[in-house]
Amino acid sequence: EKIAYKTLQRDLDENRGKVMSIYGPVTQVSDAGSVQYIRMQFNKGADGTWYNPVIVVANEDMGAKEGDMISAVVKVGDVFEEQDVNGDPVMVPGFELVFVDKVE
Repeated sequence: EKIAYKTLQRDLDENRGKVMSIYGPVTQVSDAGSVQYIRMQFNKGADGTWYNPVIVVANEDMGAKEGDMISAVVKVGDVFEEQDVNGDPVMVPGFELVFVDKVE
């Protein structure tokens, strides 16, 4: 299913659990116990620049590292509240990993 980034940022109950396929560059990988978090970019502009961060949460090592391109099937999960460089809140959509399709 296709859901717009701005819609995902709104954390709507009706979207939670919907399955999507996403693809983009990995910008950060972190672990907390048995949970792995991958930050990746969600949209690609006409000029080839990737933008709009999302976070994929998995209970396994996704086999991706910073700089990889990843294709995954995910379920819409919680939205993470972060701060931008000015300290203003930014809503970053989160996903739960269903499976990794490909890492390049």
